[in-house]
Order: sequence, then structure tokens, then C-alpha cells
Amino acid sequence: MALLVTAVAKAVFVSSWRKAELGDNHCRIYSAVGFAARLDGKRKGVYSFDGEPIAFAVGSYISNSSWMRLLSLAVFGVPSEEVWKNPMVYKGLPFFELVYMEDQGSIGPKTSKKLVADFLAHKETIRQKVRTVIEDDFDNECNLADYKFSDYGFGLEGFICVYNKWCEVFARASDEGFVCFG
Repeated sequence: MALLVTAVAKAVFVSSWRKAELGDNHCRIYSAVGFAARLDGKRKGVYSFDGEPIAFAVGSYISNSSWMRLLSLAVFGVPSEEVWKNPMVYKGLPFFELVYMEDQGSIGPKTSKKLVADFLAHKETIRQKVRTVIEDDFDNECNLADYKFSDYGFGLEGFICVYNKWCEVFARASDEGFVCFG
């Protein structure tokens, strides 16, 4: 099963999600338990939006977890599992809202603006750190298959392809929209 991520812009609340039929240019916005703050004060429900959504399949939940683990190692120096155990230690740091996010739910426009800024500001640093992590793992006889990111490829280049897709979806959602997981 693949994790699909979709981003929309210029979202306008239509109605409670229990009462609305989804049509073209409509999406359901919701949050996982404990992550309502990621909606940036926006209501759960059905929203209409302008333009075409941007969507990409991150890959399997396992490849997404591997990608998040690499991002976390590059940013925080610890695997994502450690961030999940101690979120208050990492809260407010770059990429926190993505690394510490359920695989289902939505992220609103303010958090998307923060995340796209993180992606743009840290791209080269992340590239270097991820290269180092992968090279160190290969020195320890790691399998290249451990670094396959969906259809985006292997190793550093596959990681960067997914990194660029995340940046693109958060850029779209930062225009009064949402990124939806699941």
C-alpha cells in the first residue's frame, strides 16, 4: 500500500465532512488524534479549492519511514523514532512538523509555509548530510535496497527527488491550502 500526498491551494470551507458529497475540486480535511494544531486553526471538513491539486505517491509506508528516518538523521542527528519518543526536544526545529506527523491527516497553510521555507533553506546541507549517512551505512555493508524511495530511485538521488516533491506540495499548500496524507 502506498502513501499518497496531495496538496491544494486557495481552499475554502464548504461544510462538515459528514454532510457533504465530494465533487471535483473538493477535498476532505481532517487531523489525526493529537495533531489538530497542524490545521492552523482551520476547521475539519470539506473544502473547495482552486486549480489542479499536486499529488505524489511517496511510496510504501516502509519507504516513507526510511525517507523520514534519513531526513531526521540529517536534521536532528537521530532517527525519527527518537523524535517520536521525545517530541518536545525537537519541536520548533526545521522539518519537525513533517517528521513528527501521522501518515494520515492534513497540514494547513501556515505550517506549510514554515515547512517550504525549511526545505528551501536547508537543501544543500541536507544533501551533504544524507550523502554522509548513506556512505557510512555502505561502509557497514548496508543494502542499497534500504534506500529505495518509491519510483523516485535509489540512494541520494532518490532521496532528493522525494525531497523536491515534498517542497513542491508544501509550496502549493502555503497559498491558503492544505497538504493531505493518506
